[in-house]
Amino acid sequence: MRRSTPPALIFDDAEIRRYLRSMECKYCGFVYQRKPKETNEMVELSRLSKPQAMQIAKQSTMYQKAQLAKAKVISPYWVLHNCKSRAEAEEFVSYMGWKRGWYFHNAKRFKIFQS
Repeated sequence: MRRSTPPALIFDDAEIRRYLRSMECKYCGFVYQRKPKETNEMVELSRLSKPQAMQIAKQSTMYQKAQLAKAKVISPYWVLHNCKSRAEAEEFVSYMGWKRGWYFHNAKRFKIFQS
């Protein structure tokens, strides 16, 4: 016996906008809590030169190094070549989001993974 799929709910734009403003479910009446927006926050942005970025990277944690590598400020391969232990390198690889097979494909490239 074939199960029937529930019908798709179709809303027009006015309904969507009304429910987004009220944050109340049309069917069950659940009221969603809105997160308060923080105000009066001052942020200073500046461009980093390559030597400044490298100096910051040398003093940062593995998570911060992964964030810098994802932002393409530093090279992830530079980080791996400068890792002191295999555990430290594996931590960096996991923060980068690389899969487990990455170790096997790059084992010859990095001395830290050749043990």
